[in-house]
Amino acid sequence: RPAAPPRRGFVPTKDDLEADKLTQLAREHWALEAGKEASFDPAVVERVYEEELRKHDFALNRIMTLEYSQYLEKYLWPNYSEGTSDAHVMSIVFMTNEKFREQVPVWDTFETRRDLFPPLLSAAWGLHFSDKTSHRERAILIRFLIQCFQSLENVMVRTACLSQVALPLWTHLSSGRLELELRSAPHLDKKYRTKGV
Repeated sequence: RPAAPPRRGFVPTKDDLEADKLTQLAREHWALEAGKEASFDPAVVERVYEEELRKHDFALNRIMTLEYSQYLEKYLWPNYSEGTSDAHVMSIVFMTNEKFREQVPVWDTFETRRDLFPPLLSAAWGLHFSDKTSHRERAILIRFLIQCFQSLENVMVRTACLSQVALPLWTHLSSGRLELELRSAPHLDKKYRTKGV
């Protein structure tokens, strides 16, 4: 049966999810049968973001459908790399926020490629300050950053988060106090000056 058009705020049933065009897209690209390997196409991420998320004003039912298909675990995160598109970063942010909303484990997915989490956090941080980011997207990014900073018990998250704020906070010290602190901690002086803060 053809899928009914999604309604904003509508919570889909299992039948709705199975009939949805996003589920069909997932079957073609990331929710493959056992033994089949998915090939990554960045245009799919762009299309999902523009046509299924942005076009529907980031409706919860669209995000839930993507979560149901394991979009983050099977397509977004395995294919993330530094310099990936804004749509890819925002899609990861949306899916991470959805996992928090559903109160399911979040950070296990990222542990598989933990070396890429700091660049992801930096990219999300950068998007927050970008002129291209809408107010709605900025609010979603803020929610993601809050979730990160509320998860400092996770070593991977803590390391990435604290590197974003520890030394940059020193820019708010008076120049005299900054020089005093840097002289008393020579190992931080080099880090502070090479960070380009």
